[in-house]
Amino acid sequence: MSDGHVSDSHMADAPPVEDGHPWVSPGRIFTEDQANAARDLALKLQAEFDQFLPGCEVEEDDLPAIIKNPGAFDLQKRGFSIFKAKDVFQQHKLLGKRFLSYSIRGEPTLTLPPGQPNLKVNRNETMRDRARERDAFQYNLLKNTFPHMAHVYPFSATSTSLAVLETNEGFGVTETLIGRHFWLKWRDCANRLAGFEHHSGYNVFALNPYAHTLLDNGVVALCYMGPGNDRHDGKYYAEVMVLWLPVCSNLTTARATLDQGPDDTVSRLFNEVETAFGHNFLPRRPAQGPGTLWLCFEDGNQVQSGHTFEVGFPSEEVRDNYGEMLSVSYDVMIQLTLRGKTKGLPPVTEGDEGNDDNGGGKRLIKGKGKERALSPARSPSPPSPA
Repeated sequence: MSDGHVSDSHMADAPPVEDGHPWVSPGRIFTEDQANAARDLALKLQAEFDQFLPGCEVEEDDLPAIIKNPGAFDLQKRGFSIFKAKDVFQQHKLLGKRFLSYSIRGEPTLTLPPGQPNLKVNRNETMRDRARERDAFQYNLLKNTFPHMAHVYPFSATSTSLAVLETNEGFGVTETLIGRHFWLKWRDCANRLAGFEHHSGYNVFALNPYAHTLLDNGVVALCYMGPGNDRHDGKYYAEVMVLWLPVCSNLTTARATLDQGPDDTVSRLFNEVETAFGHNFLPRRPAQGPGTLWLCFEDGNQVQSGHTFEVGFPSEEVRDNYGEMLSVSYDVMIQLTLRGKTKGLPPVTEGDEGNDDNGGGKRLIKGKGKERALSPARSPSPPSPA
């Protein structure tokens, strides 16, 4: 909006998809109320900086943490003060760092203490083989054979001593991002080598190799919707929704503009994701080359945001642990998206076809489905180490 005020009342829900595949309507990534509350909180933090830490600023790149995890910056919360705010911003960035491929995340931020070796561990191949058999040697959404086994919480996050140092440093923000139960349950895993490698296979699932690449590059995210349908086959199913992530402007270390004017950073970010929501979160175009980054079902229908699939597990505990890994993955990928750290160009939408230099095309979405908010499910108890 030209005046910088955030309002989502003008956007209707996207038409639902009808192509024979299960589908739910994706909710907004964040709402008008959340956007305005985030701006108010950022202004309070900036006022505290000005009073107690002159020269410190709320940067553009800090805003996604405020938008998606405002509880981490509650000035009334015991244990938090403005003197810790910059550290908490950094912890959010460390939490998300390993969820993207190395080409995007870059070099380590922290360093090991002098004399401490950077130990390295390998993946648990036996666990992956068992999980591959569990998933019937097929990717659960597309049913392609010869799948990759993808980690939900990245293996690289605890594959070396240095990675563990960074992951553990950032993991504390999950107490407010996901919930205290989640943080208490998984914090020990975040602080040891191969912490999320477990014989039950809760942290891996079969994935089409191309889809795996898209996930690692922040093109698509998977949202845990809760327990799936009971098929009376002895398995416990998790329902998972596909979301094509929008392309957002790269946020910088410049001071955030919070004046509700035409350059207001929160309003700009909100309008970018709201536009994507209005088009049902279309897949993006590649940064180089023609076309669109689609996935297709075996029947030729393209995978749309809101399509769902189910993954079966041998117990409720394993299913719920898988869901919790997806919950943190989804929340982290949303923040990385809002920061503009993922690669690609926005999709071509109606009215833009004449400006499509990369060969993308609009996709009209028709049919019917059911509305579901993008609020990841939570719960169970920690597994013992593998």
